[in-house]
Amino acid sequence: MRRVARPQAAVALITYGVLHVAGAVDLAVQRFYYDTVGPYWPAERHHVEDGYRSLPFPFKEVALAPLAIQAQWCLDDLIGYLHTWSAVKAAEKALGSNPVEALADILRKEWGGPTARRTVTWPLSVRAGQVQD
Repeated sequence: MRRVARPQAAVALITYGVLHVAGAVDLAVQRFYYDTVGPYWPAERHHVEDGYRSLPFPFKEVALAPLAIQAQWCLDDLIGYLHTWSAVKAAEKALGSNPVEALADILRKEWGGPTARRTVTWPLSVRAGQVQD
């Protein structure tokens, strides 16, 4: 950044954290993320989980208010999203079956029907700063 940025330029590292689903189903989603597929995330994933706080950041930091992304999803939206996770693909390769299917069975019982929508939230982590001379 120092090589290409002008003095006082803004720099930001932005990532979204682990999703949360409104209601009691969130516990199953969190267990799935951390316990079921947790061991299959690449080692670098911890940078996302800690909001890039473990990375060197040699800039004058600027504090920002908490931010989040929110969506209203039906169960199929959530299941489709879970299928995109690299850890799910790695777990499927290692285990011989896709672990999303077992979670989907649990969620179907608690979701409230296939067209019911729930709020899904991803906390955003932003490390913002300013390039110094």
